[in-house]
Amino acid sequence: MTEVSAVQQNPKVTFHLYCFRNENAIGFLPPEGTMVVQALQFPIDFADCTCIPTGGVGFWSKAGVTNDLECQWYRPFVPINRKDIPDDLTGSPRIKNWICHQRRPDANSYPLSQLTVDDDEVHMVAFLGKKLLFRRLGEEVVLDLQEVPECQPFSLAIEWSPTHIEARVTWVDGVELEKHYSGTGVSYKELSSYKNPGVGKVVRFCERKEFDTLVIPAAIARAIWRTVEPSIDELNHPEQRSSNVAAVRKAYADQHDFSSTVLEIIEEVKQAIRRAKPHAFWDHNNPKRETETGSGLRMLFESICAYKNIQVFQEDPSRSGNVDFVFSAISIEWTHLNLVLELKNAHSKRLDHGLTLQLPTYLREREVLTGVYGVLWYKGTHFEQPSDPTLIDCIARLDSKKPAGVIAVVGFDLSFSVQASKK
Repeated sequence: MTEVSAVQQNPKVTFHLYCFRNENAIGFLPPEGTMVVQALQFPIDFADCTCIPTGGVGFWSKAGVTNDLECQWYRPFVPINRKDIPDDLTGSPRIKNWICHQRRPDANSYPLSQLTVDDDEVHMVAFLGKKLLFRRLGEEVVLDLQEVPECQPFSLAIEWSPTHIEARVTWVDGVELEKHYSGTGVSYKELSSYKNPGVGKVVRFCERKEFDTLVIPAAIARAIWRTVEPSIDELNHPEQRSSNVAAVRKAYADQHDFSSTVLEIIEEVKQAIRRAKPHAFWDHNNPKRETETGSGLRMLFESICAYKNIQVFQEDPSRSGNVDFVFSAISIEWTHLNLVLELKNAHSKRLDHGLTLQLPTYLREREVLTGVYGVLWYKGTHFEQPSDPTLIDCIARLDSKKPAGVIAVVGFDLSFSVQASKK
């Protein structure tokens, strides 16, 4: 088990994971993700050292994408004895696919991974006896593994999103599975193309917790971004300019590159809202005011924008009034890039006015080339306005009126929808 701390004094980022270095911490920053540890087994203790057998590790910026990868058959590990292990445990040597290190101080716990920023915990994964603890940003699940045999290799998956966390332990049982042996884990370069053979009986233990919404605090996101910033060299590595929300960004090629990234961030926020219960945007059975809803959205925007090196300004003053959101970044040529997002309730009498007159005025006054119009949609079981049948119809109607400089009309669905079981 290796601990690597960031070189910078402020912030201090500490990341534990036996095969990753500190710069890999950014992979665990996005509001949604999955980590899979392959061919894992419970640790064992000798008088002076602890050993744990394990295979490869992979992580993704999405949840729910690794089911086939988890359902693998692993050969039992070759047993290890103290005489197999050298006296010098520097560097935590791997012996017979077991990682060996100084004896753990608490025989009842074994930390697998931990990420902290300035002593604020982002996540923790650990064995507690024959239980598995997965804690992220204060929310936790505990998976009971009492029924898992001591010598059973398994895949461990943890996944998270703004609305849930989950821990899974999975393996495959059966006879004559040797020809389907997948090794001690599919190699990292093969992860995306791995196809499970679909043989044997899948055994799975799972614990999941759902909540209204949870995103990584912007302060932590910014701290991690500042730590990895020196390693981002977009001039020499243009592939790092990917606008995918999981990619860390330092600068942008041009306004189009920046605007595309902001639109992807908006889409990610929309997906997070769709997965969550929208209580935060309601005052009992009444929609909140646009400014209050904007404050709720800001938390979601900042959690992603922080590690895309995009600043978010809410209620930014302009000559004609306060702009709901201004997104700002720097281009590779060191020019300032800006995008204005104006929000309006779908049931507002000034919905069309906001698109055709208000937003263009803000763009002109601020000398900003690009704007996005956001529609806040509440119509559902709790609210009957506006007259547009659906959000899609509302967006289509407004899209036909889109003035120059407004690149998109987007909808934030904040409604309480009719449950499928009640239709």
